[in-house]
Amino acid sequence: MALLILKLVPQVLAVTVVLLTIVLDYVAHDKRTRRFKSVRAALLAVAGVGLVVSVLATVYDEKMKHEEITKLNRQFASIEGWTQRSLDALTGGSSFPYVNILREKVLLINEGSDPLYDINGRMWDPDDYKNAKTPADFDALEPRALHFSVASVPPHSATILPNRTPLPEASFKALGVTIIARNGSFSERFVRRKVEGVFRVAFQVFKGDRGDLVKLLERSDPDFPRDTQGEPLWAEETPGTDSQSTASGGQ
Repeated sequence: MALLILKLVPQVLAVTVVLLTIVLDYVAHDKRTRRFKSVRAALLAVAGVGLVVSVLATVYDEKMKHEEITKLNRQFASIEGWTQRSLDALTGGSSFPYVNILREKVLLINEGSDPLYDINGRMWDPDDYKNAKTPADFDALEPRALHFSVASVPPHSATILPNRTPLPEASFKALGVTIIARNGSFSERFVRRKVEGVFRVAFQVFKGDRGDLVKLLERSDPDFPRDTQGEPLWAEETPGTDSQSTASGGQ
């Protein structure tokens, strides 16, 4: 309120002084006297000072408003960030799950800084379903799939899943994984190859539905076979024999 008065008073004063100067010019009989000139100059000086003060007050007011808006925006962003972090801790945020196989143990891994909740997944061999024609055929084959349900997984951690079905012993096997958690649905393309008697793995993790998939992660063992461009060989090129590593270096 005080700043508003400081802005208005000099403006009103300047207008008043200008009007007085006009009246003085009109009523004065002798405009050549020193007194008239002094009074007229003083009035014009007061008007000029009033305008300068009004301009400075306006500039100062705008500056204060800008600083206040900036401060409020920062506080809002801080509150918004805190709220989002709190929600992430409850929903899982940008963390995502995937499955890996290490020494014949199936691991459910949380790749993120937030815990994951209400995780339900299914790992299956697409070859098992090639000849399935009806829903009954699919239901009959479902016991072969690895179904799992985990209440929560801490950040940057791995949980060992119980192996209800034996892992395939074939030298090449491509598996599919679907996982639903509180923060979304995920899918995984998992390939396991036997290279010189040792199983090596490569996998890709996606988020979203089939029509709107976003790749989140791709990794492969250093000795996993690759093509001439250095990309992992996702398809079986030599059935029934151990694969040979074509390049080194994982992704």
